[in-house]
Amino acid sequence: MSREWFKERQPLRLGALLVDVENLYYAIKDIHADDPIETTEAVLEKLRALLEEELRILPVVQNAYAPFDFHSTQQLINSLALMGFKLEHVLATPKKNSADLLLAIDCMELLYQRDDIAHFVLVGGDRDYIPVAQRVMKNAKKVIIVCPRHAMSGDLLTIVGDENYIDTEELLEISDDEEETVEAAPVSQPPDAKPSATMEPAPESTPPPPAEQAPTPEPEPVAEPVQTVIKKRPKEPVVAQIPPPASMDELVLILADDRELERQKKLMSLILEFQQRLDVREVYLSPFFREMNEAFPDMANFQRKGLLNRLRSHGAIDIQTRERDQGDGTYAVIVIKDWEHPLVRECIPE
Repeated sequence: MSREWFKERQPLRLGALLVDVENLYYAIKDIHADDPIETTEAVLEKLRALLEEELRILPVVQNAYAPFDFHSTQQLINSLALMGFKLEHVLATPKKNSADLLLAIDCMELLYQRDDIAHFVLVGGDRDYIPVAQRVMKNAKKVIIVCPRHAMSGDLLTIVGDENYIDTEELLEISDDEEETVEAAPVSQPPDAKPSATMEPAPESTPPPPAEQAPTPEPEPVAEPVQTVIKKRPKEPVVAQIPPPASMDELVLILADDRELERQKKLMSLILEFQQRLDVREVYLSPFFREMNEAFPDMANFQRKGLLNRLRSHGAIDIQTRERDQGDGTYAVIVIKDWEHPLVRECIPE
């Protein structure tokens, strides 16, 4: 059964697309620090296309929640409006906003007032959305969660299931295919095939000699076609380059999330305590992951790795590769990149 046949036969179902804009923006900024605004816009465009064209879900309600007087979201106002989103402004401080609360309230209102809406697409992966997802599923409606993998709550993912989760990086890969034209093997054509319109016209011929002396005419050359082959360009890992904060206050503004700040403090303290306990300057990554498993039992493995990578992107640590003494492979270590980093100074044990 072809995909085109499925699209024609499968009717559009109604849905609600509710976006926690700052949640999405800062999660994307961790990965795409050079162009977070453009990347956020691209993710939402690709998501809307995926919902309508592949999943056959028509978002009849599109709400975007954010403190739109903040610099991080001001630049998105026009793009969101052009995409058809209703902009829901929320009050906020540099550390916290109420977007998740308003999104949850609107989701519950739609759940009980709009029986025709069967799909709820929530863009944001915080644990705060667990009760929302549970209530939607309890009422025999479908919930889909969209956010970057490193920002997705492990508990929320367990509740909705992998089949109802969309990774924003996979959305972006849809537009990362690159066409390359390569010369293929000649394709045989029948002798009476008409020349291509792109071929140069044959030069004017002189009148043929008498029939008895006419040589056997040679067949005209046929242009060898060029076949277009689609190749996928391998996706290179993107490492966010964020200028290191000069103070804890500046770091707080960068994170804009109290829980994230506490987690990074806890992780930094864990690294320093590991160094002090074993009297080493370089922390072996593999055994340290076991320490992280015990220190962050409420997080999934990919979330712990994401937390470590974000600490690295903020300039406090670095992860380097070392050659083994016997030359048999390599191993990774964590090193303190900047001992004057405000987070390092804050967490150094006395």
